[in-house]
Amino acid sequence: MRKTARWFAGFQKIDVKEPTIPDAIEILKGLKPYFEDYHKLKYTNEAIKAAVETVGALHSRSQAAGQGDRRHRRIWRRANAAAGEPAQENHRFEKRSK
Repeated sequence: MRKTARWFAGFQKIDVKEPTIPDAIEILKGLKPYFEDYHKLKYTNEAIKAAVETVGALHSRSQAAGQGDRRHRRIWRRANAAAGEPAQENHRFEKRSK
């Protein structure tokens, strides 16, 4: 298959911004009938709102934790290097002696 500029145009990068909490609630309200039909249950608007707000809060915390994890790893490596110990990239999975 000959790849032309037109072919590549179909694969351009598209940046999609994360929806705001009110936008996410409206999106899920639009999808609500499909979810209800598929899962054979009913979702209240309050449940949708609570889910979006909970996920939004968890997402914010995980982003902050990810930054903290990177700082923690950097500090851990420096402390080990200063102590003359080999760098242990993933210290959480050390083999335990029996």
